[in-house]
Amino acid sequence: MDPFVAQVNLVFQIIVFCLFIVSLVVAKRKKLFLHGNTIFVALVLNTVSIFIVMVPSLLSLTQLVVEKPFNVVSMTILVHTGIGVVAEILAVWLVASWGLRSSLKPCARRKKMMWVSTAFWLAALLLGILLYLLLYII
Repeated sequence: MDPFVAQVNLVFQIIVFCLFIVSLVVAKRKKLFLHGNTIFVALVLNTVSIFIVMVPSLLSLTQLVVEKPFNVVSMTILVHTGIGVVAEILAVWLVASWGLRSSLKPCARRKKMMWVSTAFWLAALLLGILLYLLLYII
């Protein structure tokens, strides 16, 4: 992948995560509808980035992973991909289940799952930063 595209995507992912943090602040202020909409926007932006940049990047690195599966870069790619997939699936499920409700009360029951999703999303972001460093800086 072009290093410039990777760098732009990394900055974009950090901005998306900042939007996610803003959404948490909004939720703390009990503006739950705005929280849900902000999370939805962050999820859509993240999903677009996954399909436009990350999937093609993963496909271009497949040969490295197959030839050297225990290489630090290969292992980081695999763990980042796995955690990222889990984060995306959880986020899609949470947003979809929120979006299909007229009441926000059922969301309160999913609060623990939201924190799990947040942990996976943050881990994927940190691994993405590590992967960027391994591929383009170190």
